[in-house]
Amino acid sequence: MLSEAWFKQCFHHVLPMENSAPLIIQPRVRGVDVAFFLHKYRSEFNALLCEFGAILLRASGVEAAEDFKRISDSISPESIPYDEKSTPRASLKDVQHVYTSTEYPSRLKIDLHCENSYAHVWPNKVLFWCKRPAEQGGETLLADTRKVLATLPSWLVAECQHSAVHYHRTFSAELGYEWQAAFDVNSIPELEAKLRLKGYNWEWKDGNLLTLRAGKWLSEHPNTKEQVWFNHAHFFHPSSVASALGHDPDAARNMAAALPYQVTFESKAIDDSAVAQIRSAFQACSYSLPMKRGDVLVIDNMLMAHGRNTFEGEREVFVIMTEPNTHS
Repeated sequence: MLSEAWFKQCFHHVLPMENSAPLIIQPRVRGVDVAFFLHKYRSEFNALLCEFGAILLRASGVEAAEDFKRISDSISPESIPYDEKSTPRASLKDVQHVYTSTEYPSRLKIDLHCENSYAHVWPNKVLFWCKRPAEQGGETLLADTRKVLATLPSWLVAECQHSAVHYHRTFSAELGYEWQAAFDVNSIPELEAKLRLKGYNWEWKDGNLLTLRAGKWLSEHPNTKEQVWFNHAHFFHPSSVASALGHDPDAARNMAAALPYQVTFESKAIDDSAVAQIRSAFQACSYSLPMKRGDVLVIDNMLMAHGRNTFEGEREVFVIMTEPNTHS
């Protein structure tokens, strides 16, 4: 695609020179119908996405949510709702499956993660549209999960290959999501049918829903067949959750029972040193991307983790998730 004559006439590109940086594609002149070309050359674009993990469409011509949805549909028409929710975001009323990016306070950094990797269903692709960049900070963080896996110590990878990661969640009105909002249901029978379908174990305690779901630490990418680090373990670890909730991470162990998320190596706790190794690997492989107004970032959700730096001022970024996937 990058060497084709039609592409060179209409676009120029910047190859990534740094760790986990995206491929950047930009029209040479104003007025290029980016969505048209993405639709016509969808297979070529997706091949590039598998190679680089993330592609930034600069000067994409996106000025409204409808434009963003058209770009998304041209790449991957199967957009999906945000289900099995864990973070606050709002949906746009007029354009289906367009959401605000995670609405954490600007003073909090959002750790690198793969969208919904804790869930029964996750999106293969995630698209971000920057409507308004922050006055300062707010960069999008990226990390290639293939490189993260290669950076992790062999003893940790070996242990993960022979055990499951268990996600424990508590749904209550006091902390995190209530079950009605998280699973988009209104009744307990409807909820329990959905939990059963998605492979959850659950119980009720003091009126609150407690769930357990077993997942994988590593997964095989459906197209490239590469092994990738694909889980939510360090993101749901008490040190991360306590920080996101505004608590001192050092006190996380003492308050773990009250947190809405916990993760374990099956029935045993994840050692702090293992979490530190995971964080270190993500940090070593990370790239900080300043997004400009009108940018559209397309990521392969299994190949590229994403996050957000702290920021000052207003920041408006919207997201679309596409192509549902699940473990067979």
